[in-house]
Amino acid sequence: MVDDTNSSFEDAESRFQVFLKDQGFLNDVLYVASGDAILTGGQWYVKPPNPAVSRRRARATYDRAVSRRLGVVLSVVCRVEDRLCAFVNGPSDGNEAERLMYPNGLKLSVPTNLHTATVVRGARWWYLKSREVLEFRRRG
Repeated sequence: MVDDTNSSFEDAESRFQVFLKDQGFLNDVLYVASGDAILTGGQWYVKPPNPAVSRRRARATYDRAVSRRLGVVLSVVCRVEDRLCAFVNGPSDGNEAERLMYPNGLKLSVPTNLHTATVVRGARWWYLKSREVLEFRRRG
């Protein structure tokens, strides 16, 4: 779903919830940053962030993206426990906005095949994070 207007973060969240409900998801959203969720070995892993802190980071990311006028996306990446893990992102430049098909507004997305993530903490998280880096280097 795409909306061509730039609005407040709260309005975007409200639209995201309606969009998710229309797609059959009634779960709460937990915002994750790129450092909170990893995909390695075909499996999602999440280091659960503090919900209040992660929402503040999501809002800041949203506000920065809106101010750049290159578009912004709210996107679900996986499910963890009873929540949907979502990220907020804006393109770094016009080229990236075009390649990733960002509108000059709000883009909402959720995968049709939503994976369930495993919650990890501590040393296991850092092990998986290093494994993700090695996989990325092999692909690179």
